[in-house]
Amino acid sequence: KKKFASPIHGLMAVRDTSGTHRQSCKSSGIEEGFHCCKMSQKFSVIIRKLVAHRANYRCEYCRKPDIAANFRFHIEHIIGRQHGGSDNVENLAYARSYCNWKKGPNISTVLSESGPIVPLFNPRSDTWVDHFIVEHGMIYSQTDVGEGTLRLLDFNSFERILERKELMDAGAYP
Repeated sequence: KKKFASPIHGLMAVRDTSGTHRQSCKSSGIEEGFHCCKMSQKFSVIIRKLVAHRANYRCEYCRKPDIAANFRFHIEHIIGRQHGGSDNVENLAYARSYCNWKKGPNISTVLSESGPIVPLFNPRSDTWVDHFIVEHGMIYSQTDVGEGTLRLLDFNSFERILERKELMDAGAYP
């Protein structure tokens, strides 16, 4: 199999020499004969289950339940390996794919061009309700950490607000 870098959400396309193509990858824009795989390390089933269970099977950033997701949740590094983060379970979070793609390797952000650097929400050291509240499907920040995180991870896009409202109406959020 031959590999090449793809600009699509940190994915790597791998040449499928058998001539088959994964249906799920067609929509990602990878050409026929290639399939996508996440460039990050694959974690064992045991680690995946441990991290998911610890998170109560919800995204540790936006709190969406994995049962309502269209895509498999990611095990993501809270502090990316390129920033010295380890593969230790204390540095791993359960994240919906959209939150993980938006977060990328970021560990901080700025709220304004002249403002200070603000750390992002850290699921291991921060408590979600200390930084965020939810009203009518909208997530509001209570701190600068919350504000930076909700902006960077795009918590309040129109589709995500509607999705949360539907989940709230069904008793499945937060």
